[in-house]
Amino acid sequence: QSTKQSTFQLAGPQSSPKRGGNKLARFTKVVVILILVLFAIVGLQQSSWYQHDQLMDSATLLLLGTNLSSSLVPDPKESTSKIIRPVTVANPPTESRVATTNNIDESKKLTTNSTAAPALAIKPSGKNIFSVRARSHGFGVDISLTLFYFKAAKEKGRDGLHISWMDGGWIYARGVCPAADMSCYFKPLNYSALPAKPAKREFAKQLLVPNEETAQELAERMENQTNLPPPTPCGVIHVRHADVTLNRGWLNKSATPKYKYLELGEYVAAFKKANESIRNVVLLTDDQNVIDDVPKYNGTNSGLIFHYLERRRFRGAEGGWENHFPSGSRKEELLTLLLIQKIVSQCSLWVGTGSSFGTLMQTLMDHPPHNVQLNNQGDDKPTKSPRK
Repeated sequence: QSTKQSTFQLAGPQSSPKRGGNKLARFTKVVVILILVLFAIVGLQQSSWYQHDQLMDSATLLLLGTNLSSSLVPDPKESTSKIIRPVTVANPPTESRVATTNNIDESKKLTTNSTAAPALAIKPSGKNIFSVRARSHGFGVDISLTLFYFKAAKEKGRDGLHISWMDGGWIYARGVCPAADMSCYFKPLNYSALPAKPAKREFAKQLLVPNEETAQELAERMENQTNLPPPTPCGVIHVRHADVTLNRGWLNKSATPKYKYLELGEYVAAFKKANESIRNVVLLTDDQNVIDDVPKYNGTNSGLIFHYLERRRFRGAEGGWENHFPSGSRKEELLTLLLIQKIVSQCSLWVGTGSSFGTLMQTLMDHPPHNVQLNNQGDDKPTKSPRK
């Protein structure tokens, strides 16, 4: 009995640690798995942030005072995850569509290039560079996100910023020059000269300094415009139509458009209510239908004198999603945006709806304008499942 008792007493202490060890091992495994899942989620969030639909599109933006080193990429079928730029300027690859309307020159359509041209990979010199991939969607969004990445690069103590634009280049520079980035139009940004957290106005003014060719073309366009307002006093009416009615929200979860069109008369009423003394109106719009409505409100009909650029425009949403090129020329549309910035720089009133372009233009004006923002929100009714 003493032997059995002894044996029992010996067996007890041996079995207890074993059970405890199993529990500890299982607990440790669970903790490790949770940590790995957490890291995976964080990694996916970072990846989706840098490649999110709201990011920029296309080529390479190098915010450095150094030179670019370039090498040819022989395989035109390389993944878009690499920095690939088209060499030729004819028929740049694009998904954009130009609708068939009377006010559009069919000979200048943007076409899809079925056979990829040889490509040029442009890489920054130096090792301590903050590199990201981004998708371009529009002028205002792209400048804002460039500032976001600039601040991130500065915060990380990097010596420069390298934005690799997906889908063949910056949306306004594809096929314009071999680099297919902002250098097609602007001088290099002095990365080291700017503070770590510059104001948007300061950053944009430094980023958007035209190069010699762009400056000359802008000057010629200013001379050729006959329907420009006097410097002051003037106000801006910005009618943003185009693809806003095609916006169904994140992952197309809304059954109805998130935004709706507002008639020109609504802007005119808000303009006159905000300031009865300003008569000169700079009308900015991407919709030819709005231009057609101007006689209803011009001159004696409202007491306002409308001024607008003579250019090709889509009608309503006929251009499709994120097609900013009714003229068929990316360069022409970018120069038009820069011309608009010069024209509105001294105006003191802005009437419009939510717009990244409108926000950027106001940021670059000589003095912050009185901003009247109209509500163009749609019904935004959610669906049971995302639309495909």
